[in-house]
Amino acid sequence: MPNPQKPNTQRPDFSAEKDALQKKFSRIPSDLDVLWSLLNKDRLMHAKSGEWGLYRNDTLEMADALMWTHRDASGLSHYLEVCYLDLNDPSNNGLFDDPELLAEFPPFRFDPNGLAPDVVELTAQSIKLSGQNIEQVEANFLSRSATIHKSLHLPLEPKKAWRIISAELKKHLQAST
Repeated sequence: MPNPQKPNTQRPDFSAEKDALQKKFSRIPSDLDVLWSLLNKDRLMHAKSGEWGLYRNDTLEMADALMWTHRDASGLSHYLEVCYLDLNDPSNNGLFDDPELLAEFPPFRFDPNGLAPDVVELTAQSIKLSGQNIEQVEANFLSRSATIHKSLHLPLEPKKAWRIISAELKKHLQAST
């Protein structure tokens, strides 16, 4: 059974970000607050540069950090986002401006086998810990992924993605009962 990756508080920019947040909020921020701020900055930078694979990895780090700090329902939504991104096979070439290169190497393309088994397992664990049933998880996934689908122009529609993701999740959820 995989475990979430332990949050990296040893990043070279961690201390400076902690100091900046302390000045901004007039209190000492938690390690999660600092990591969250850094990961949000990373995601924004990767989105702006079209590095969608790295954006996906940032999202996974956010999910892991939430699970480490027992924010299971919040971690769940991020793990589901990673699953959705994985099925859309994110690349790091989103800034290509050559139409021929983009046609051959698009920022996203549907990959029916794109789900990472460890991420699916962590998602299933998060479902159990959050106390949500599969219908609640589906509703939350469809709502959140509709926005992601539209804003990132992903090839796989949320309902089709949910069929693939839920089939894998059900295997893990049934195996553990």
